[in-house]
Amino acid sequence: MFTSLSKNLLGLSLSVFAFFSVSSFAAHGSQGGVIHFVGQIVEPPCEVSSEQGRLEMSCERDGRIQRHRFSPQRVSSATQYFQQIASVKMQYLNERKNLAIMSIEYR
Repeated sequence: MFTSLSKNLLGLSLSVFAFFSVSSFAAHGSQGGVIHFVGQIVEPPCEVSSEQGRLEMSCERDGRIQRHRFSPQRVSSATQYFQQIASVKMQYLNERKNLAIMSIEYR
């Protein structure tokens, strides 16, 4: 049993050493660089606000602002208009569903 434990400990130690050796080597090898982006933002992102337990999503498209109000539990039932703009998902952080992360992915 002692030899099995010492073998596992030795293997773990070597793995950790190898990981830090490779990651420090990679950090020294990078000298920097420049990333160029081409394009433009043609419409602003949607604004989301929360008031009295309801969410309001306001999106400007084609010079007009569209608003939609919904409860957090019904976030997936957004109107067809908003479904064309973005997909909206809620990920609850606790069982009481009073803490959540809202993800908006624009199309």
